[in-house]
Amino acid sequence: MSKILSHAAHIFGNMKLRSKLLLSYLFLIIIPLDIYYFTSSRNVYRYNNDRVVFISSQNFEQAFSALAYRLYKINSMLTIIETDPMIYNIYKQEKSDSSLPDQLDLMHKLLIFLQSFEDRVDVANARLYVDQKLIYSEEQNNIFNYQTAMKTTWYQHLASSGVNRLWCPSSYFESEHNLYGPCLSVIKSIKNPDNYRESIGLVRIDFYKADIEAILNNAVSVPGGVSYLINMNNEIIASSDYILSNNDIPLVFLLSSEANGNDYATFTSEHKSFMVRSRLINNTDWYMVAVIPKSEIAIESNVLQKDSFILLVAILAAANALAYIISKSMTKRISNLNDKMRNIQNGELSVILNDNSSDEIGELTNNYNYMVNKVDQLLKEQYISGQNLKSAEIKMLQSQINPHFLYNTLDLIKWIAKKGLYSDVEIIVSSLANFYKLSLHRGDEVVTIEDELKHISFYFKIQETRYLNKLRLNIDVDETLYKMKILKITLQPLVENSIIHGILCKDNDSGIITISGNITEGVVHLYVHDDGVGIPPEVLSEINGNIYKPKSDGGFGINNINERLKLYYGNQYGLIYRSECEKGTTVDIQFPVKS
Repeated sequence: MSKILSHAAHIFGNMKLRSKLLLSYLFLIIIPLDIYYFTSSRNVYRYNNDRVVFISSQNFEQAFSALAYRLYKINSMLTIIETDPMIYNIYKQEKSDSSLPDQLDLMHKLLIFLQSFEDRVDVANARLYVDQKLIYSEEQNNIFNYQTAMKTTWYQHLASSGVNRLWCPSSYFESEHNLYGPCLSVIKSIKNPDNYRESIGLVRIDFYKADIEAILNNAVSVPGGVSYLINMNNEIIASSDYILSNNDIPLVFLLSSEANGNDYATFTSEHKSFMVRSRLINNTDWYMVAVIPKSEIAIESNVLQKDSFILLVAILAAANALAYIISKSMTKRISNLNDKMRNIQNGELSVILNDNSSDEIGELTNNYNYMVNKVDQLLKEQYISGQNLKSAEIKMLQSQINPHFLYNTLDLIKWIAKKGLYSDVEIIVSSLANFYKLSLHRGDEVVTIEDELKHISFYFKIQETRYLNKLRLNIDVDETLYKMKILKITLQPLVENSIIHGILCKDNDSGIITISGNITEGVVHLYVHDDGVGIPPEVLSEINGNIYKPKSDGGFGINNINERLKLYYGNQYGLIYRSECEKGTTVDIQFPVKS
């Protein structure tokens, strides 16, 4: 985030003053107006959304209550029919050879009883299915053959559902003709009073699908909205419209607690968003569903938003024109001063303008004069610093082509070759080649910590072989640091010092060098630790004070490393030594995080 802000500030700083003023007007006028426009538009949409949801919820509740009451009445009629004593008389006639007059008498009573429910308002037909042994089983108006019904589609659904009561869509009765149009039905199996596992007939009540759809039409008042009934088999029973199919809203969503709450839930499908609400009707497996496309909700607010947008554009155009006129009048004098200052681009830092005015432009001129003098001073200081840094780089490169190291390595290769250890010769030559390859590293000043550790590994492989495996290198640097940048050839001279002045000064000439690292408060710490003889306190104080002068000129001086780090990163970074005599030495290399 800080990098983005810094980049934005840099871009803003390089703009012309007129552009800055126009940009200021943009922030002070255009952006607040835009924020107001979008905020008000969002509030209008939210208000419309809340209003539509409230109205739709009221309509849903009213329609659901009407529908639930209608189905409750039908369900009650079904219960009245199946519990009437005449139903038991039918069963007794099935089990006995009742006379024809008795059967006709019962049929007459049944017809009167069944037709009393057919008010042509709630119920279209009340049907009874009885055993084919009874003479009136083929009456075909209110009484039907039970065995024939067992071959129908709707009976197969009843039998396979495993329920005692089945609410059926009109599609189950496509082979039947009804004078009053498509009907929905509820079917109840009549159980043997002596054995409830046995069905002795069926009761079926047909009611008008159009009446149910009329109720559903009142459930949604938003254009493009739809309400419908759906069962647990994902079959649409009735619908206020056919804009949606039963695949638009998955059944699993309709059955979820999210959609079955007291508020509308949001469902998104194929880049379309819907407000959905569903509820199970008691004593049925039918769900009443209301669906409102969200795109329809915004239609009412589009006109207001369009008018607001036109007004906004007009205001912005007027504000832009006014801002341009004002900024041009304010920057004319500054532009004249800027033209005279362009000679600075040719390197003429001695060009200083005099302005006797005391306004802001006069102050700008005085600041410019100070800037020119300061730039001249900084250029001189930068030149000196650059010379020092180049000097440190040259010393660093000289250390890497140290003829003593190269001679000793070549002598080691010759000695190993005489012993016939050709595989070791290959390893040493490869390590030496990779060592110098990483030392050059395409002339880059900085490399990754990973490459620096590889450079150390190749160097140490040579030294390890040279000193007969008495040395051991342990690298314990977290891989998260591997991509961090470090000045090239920083670790190798420190490892070399640890070998020569630490480990090889011990009686057994053997030891371990450990390289570890971490990041603390934006500073990378790399530690080079050896278990050598350590550094005397007075020498340690001189080293940390950067006043130590080595007695020999072999190797790359630690003062030069420290100076190089400070020149490149700043005086707050560099090397810190910690040591105890006869226990070892740790060098803390500190530099800022740069990936």
